[in-house]
Amino acid sequence: MGEIARAFRASLGHPSELYALIKYKITEGKKLDPSVSHTSKLTVRKKPDPKHTWDMCYYYLNKTSRSFARVIAELDDELRHPVCIFYLVLRGLDTVEDDLTIPLDKKLPILRDFHKIIYQRGWTFDGNGPDEKDRMLLVEFDVVIEEFLSLKESYQIAIADSTRRMGNGMADFVSGKKVETMDDYNLYTHYVAGLVGLGLTKLFVATGLESETLDESGHLSNQMGLFLQKVNIIKDYLEDLLEGRRFWPSVVWKQYVPIPESGKVYDGKIGVGRPPTLDMAGATGDFADFAKPEFKDRGIACLNHLCADALDLVPDCLEYMSRLRNPSVFHFCAIPQVFQVNDSLLYALFISFSGLI
Repeated sequence: MGEIARAFRASLGHPSELYALIKYKITEGKKLDPSVSHTSKLTVRKKPDPKHTWDMCYYYLNKTSRSFARVIAELDDELRHPVCIFYLVLRGLDTVEDDLTIPLDKKLPILRDFHKIIYQRGWTFDGNGPDEKDRMLLVEFDVVIEEFLSLKESYQIAIADSTRRMGNGMADFVSGKKVETMDDYNLYTHYVAGLVGLGLTKLFVATGLESETLDESGHLSNQMGLFLQKVNIIKDYLEDLLEGRRFWPSVVWKQYVPIPESGKVYDGKIGVGRPPTLDMAGATGDFADFAKPEFKDRGIACLNHLCADALDLVPDCLEYMSRLRNPSVFHFCAIPQVFQVNDSLLYALFISFSGLI
């Protein structure tokens, strides 16, 4: 294990030390390349400058990414651009999948063929609803395709393979498959995030920055993605609920949701160490009950269950990161993991149901 990984692991029990370590490592003495720092179209080189599509990709990276733009920008030169394009390709795919205003007969073919679409110069899409926050990425998606096609073939293959598998998995769930069992939950998070981990590992290896033996089975890469996505699902409870989406497995939440007028819960459990309250006024027995203040204890108990499930993935995440040898790759992988623990698991218990995360 390298020095960085040892320091990271030693600090896990001390969140303030861990935050300081990551903040130091991401900011120490590194000035970002201006060509990857576009936050306005005013700095983008205009057509027909050959760097126009490059600049536009970094403009959209900074515009669409809440957390990854900085760590992508700090990757080594050989890896930075393939990861940027990988991110934008998957962001485009997700923007189609996430938009409930797109009819299924239009959405499903795009999801299943997106890995082919990224080879089609000039392709754009303006079918998102007006309120979809990332719709402009797809309106100008031809710039992403141009940069994708400029990548080395090995990078294109890694990106297209993850996109193919993710798009088909998304299409299965959009078509009616529900997250009911833990197997469903693990499968969904594999499609939307585990495959990102697998694709990134392929890129790390293809650039020569990491060893071919980093994760030959793909298990650890998948676990890295699952951890990030499961925490996102936990903290996005209210947002998803309001938009008509449910990703918490019903086999879990039905153990805790209150049943109207009965003073009981599914399977006779509430998970908070005391008998259920007898006052069930306002209960509907539905997933949405967790957002009601009077059922906060039950919601927290359910959330604890899902947090424990996510934390089971942490040892595999640490094992993966301990194998990394390139500092910029380590930063890229470690920072999101740390912030998910610090900002989500520690605070989600108190504010997930109020929508403050």
